[in-house]
Amino acid sequence: MRHPLRRDQFRSAIARNSIWTLLIWYVVATTALAVAIALAWGVSSGFPFASIGDRITVVWLAIYGMDGPLESLHGHTAPNPILISSAFLSVVAPATFLGALVFKIFVPSRDIVIFRDKLEIVPFEGGHALLLEFYIASRLSVRNMQLRAFVRTYERGKEEGRDGDYPMKTLELDVRHGHLPLPFSRTPSSSFLPVTLIGASDPVPPVESRGLVIRRTENGPPAIVAVGRAEPNQSCGDFCDLFLIVTGEIPAVQAELNEFERFRLPDCIAHKPLVRARARFDVKRYKFVTENWKDY
Repeated sequence: MRHPLRRDQFRSAIARNSIWTLLIWYVVATTALAVAIALAWGVSSGFPFASIGDRITVVWLAIYGMDGPLESLHGHTAPNPILISSAFLSVVAPATFLGALVFKIFVPSRDIVIFRDKLEIVPFEGGHALLLEFYIASRLSVRNMQLRAFVRTYERGKEEGRDGDYPMKTLELDVRHGHLPLPFSRTPSSSFLPVTLIGASDPVPPVESRGLVIRRTENGPPAIVAVGRAEPNQSCGDFCDLFLIVTGEIPAVQAELNEFERFRLPDCIAHKPLVRARARFDVKRYKFVTENWKDY
């Protein structure tokens, strides 16, 4: 049984690449087909290398639907299989390229949800949380947007895997305000990741009651001291990443939203309060007007 992703390689390639790249592929593919047909024509006529350049040009023009002396070249009539192949490709090749362009137009090829480059620790519900700011960079309406967050840690001291304790661990975090049924496009939105913030000399909370624990420093960036059972130490080469998975629906094109964002902790946490964007709602035009965009 073939892997499911193999069946989607053609559409994935169209979605990933630009229109100019697709055009280059189209020209290269049709040229290769023209060479193959011209060689077959030469072999079938008994002159495999006679006027091969002229044959390639004639077949290439025929594939592109241009009138050319395909039936006769230097007194040699093209056999019926050559004529049929050229006529078939002159219909199928442009139709395939046009279909790829239509697919490219209606399928989003870049991230729709754009996150701010920096996260900020803010007061939240009597404690603290990481503030996630983002906006939808599309005029297409998004519905039932859901945000999930995971922290992955790597501890080099556990590379031997003693007692089944391996270096890589992943912890899912609770996301507050992470479900947006009807988000507005092109205006800032926010979600919160509750964290435990401790001082420079405070002890680390016990494993049973901790999620993401951040230690505040006086003059430097904050430090990640614990993530669930993991206790990464950057000075030893350990690292910690925050992964955000965004899902939702795009009804206008009958598509599913499924995007992925990665932050390196604690480098992405701002040392100072971030500048806020200003957003006001224009009732007459039924849209938000946003100013003072920063760090997006």
